[in-house]
Amino acid sequence: MAEYQLPIAVAVGAAAYYFYFHRGEHHLYGVAYVQIFISLTVTAVIILNKAYGQDLFQAIQSVSSTAFSFLAGVYSTLLIWRSFFNPLNKFPGPFIARISSFWWTFRIGSTSQAFIKIDELHDKYGQYVRIGSNDLTITDPAAINLIYGPNTRCKKGIGYDIDNPRCSMHSTRDRAQHDVRRRIWSPAFSDKALRGYETRVEPFVDVLVKRIAEFKGQPINVSKWFNFFGYDVMGDLAFGKDFGMLSSGKEHFAINLLNEGMQPVAFQSENSSHVA
Repeated sequence: MAEYQLPIAVAVGAAAYYFYFHRGEHHLYGVAYVQIFISLTVTAVIILNKAYGQDLFQAIQSVSSTAFSFLAGVYSTLLIWRSFFNPLNKFPGPFIARISSFWWTFRIGSTSQAFIKIDELHDKYGQYVRIGSNDLTITDPAAINLIYGPNTRCKKGIGYDIDNPRCSMHSTRDRAQHDVRRRIWSPAFSDKALRGYETRVEPFVDVLVKRIAEFKGQPINVSKWFNFFGYDVMGDLAFGKDFGMLSSGKEHFAINLLNEGMQPVAFQSENSSHVA
């Protein structure tokens, strides 16, 4: 039986991937899987050493070989599935993108300018581009209603679980939970409510126009000033007090903290379609 130990471990690993790991979502359980794997490995070593009298070094060697064979079965099956059988393989894109979504992170590098890289890929491959093992980026206007429309069968990608279990209305992926929260917020975005905000927004528009005029036709970073405008308006509407960024010309410390906290999101794929 010992001579079949490693092939059996490989087969079990392959079966574990095919019948379990590539079905459903597992991204929230990575730490738990590692803990279980290490615990089972250590337990197996103890059993072989204490219950079966194997030398400790021999027990470690035997269990390690079996464990690595199991992982080899899991990851070799994963690579074969993603390379040749994943339904998303029909979409164009770099072949390496089939293997792992880490390719996208390395492509972005330290620039965090995903939109530039995305644009380059669409210029090369078209409106639908594969950028990860389970990720697509789409620029086809006809897809907007299919993805975001009221009768869509799509749901938010796993990237929205970055703050799990602390989920906002925006980030929750549960349709029922989102609907409950949305009903509370909806009155604040009715036509009547939006018209009522006009008088509160107008002063910020005046300040923005005034600050832009101060440049007297010289180059200006409009993205910076539009951000100041947007956050000042949001601060006034949400908290009853703006952040004072339009008047000071500087980013408020709270907004700076928010932007720094969002930096890791820059390494995630933009639009995704999950394939079980």
